[in-house]
Amino acid sequence: MSAAKEHDHKFQIFVNGQHKTWEKETISYTEVVNLAFPSHGADEMFAVMYTHGPGNSKGTLVDGQDANVINGMRFDVHRSNKS
Repeated sequence: MSAAKEHDHKFQIFVNGQHKTWEKETISYTEVVNLAFPSHGADEMFAVMYTHGPGNSKGTLVDGQDANVINGMRFDVHRSNKS
């Protein structure tokens, strides 16, 4: 899909229960963390889980991974002390 066409989509997602509008068809671990904790420290670790994904999928994201986004998708982001 072209970059111009990709920006025609606006997805309504939830991050830690807060409504967010997302304009890309994918979202990365880092992007989800930044939505949940905009001023987090570089050395902090996070656990990212999602539900209501494509095909009603659920799962986790780790650093370096992306997920396809659909309307109503939910992300839960929690600080973690494990790497």
